[in-house]
Amino acid sequence: MASQLPLPPSGQPARAQFVLSRATPADAAAIAAAEYTCFDDYIREVFMGLKSEADVPLLAARYARTMREDPHDVWIKVVDAESGTLAAASNWKVYPSRMPDDAGDTTPDYLVDEAARARSKLVMDGVNRARRRAMGDVGGFVHLHICFTVAEHRRRGAAALMMRWGCGLADQLSVPGYVEASPDGTALYKSFGFYEIERANAGELDAVNMKRDAVAVAAAARA
Repeated sequence: MASQLPLPPSGQPARAQFVLSRATPADAAAIAAAEYTCFDDYIREVFMGLKSEADVPLLAARYARTMREDPHDVWIKVVDAESGTLAAASNWKVYPSRMPDDAGDTTPDYLVDEAARARSKLVMDGVNRARRRAMGDVGGFVHLHICFTVAEHRRRGAAALMMRWGCGLADQLSVPGYVEASPDGTALYKSFGFYEIERANAGELDAVNMKRDAVAVAAAARA
């Protein structure tokens, strides 16, 4: 799936700036490496389980394994059409009917430092409680779990491409959406119909929990 730009004045087709597609385990290394550059040390340690850049292959292996084993896990990648490099990626948890009882964020096994594990678990438990409180009784929903854009590709529409994909999927399933948003990301999510339901209360995490209501998709029947 590619982003299509309007025809230029000459009438010649414009080249797509980005190409959006589903990621596979083969993309996990590039995704993990790019994600590492997009977040601060707090997010790297608490959510990714990384003490340094040398640990990125551990995160890549975890993502590849989850892609293979979790039927609800979907990674979407956006590639720069000219260079072929990863511009952005997002991780979606898709629950068509309900969120499984065992769904939720967990501290990576490879984070072995006891203090770091305790810090991570405190945050994960708070995030999971809030998500289940907000969405546990709604039936199915689509959860935007991770979303990032590489620095040199920001403000070029890559994140909006992924949001259109995810919100379109939610609309086709007639289910709501949910995201734990950083303060910097709330404007983007609001532009796609998300609204704030509460501030996160999970350790040191500064985030806003947001929901998007289910949208009925109108379709004209053919004779």
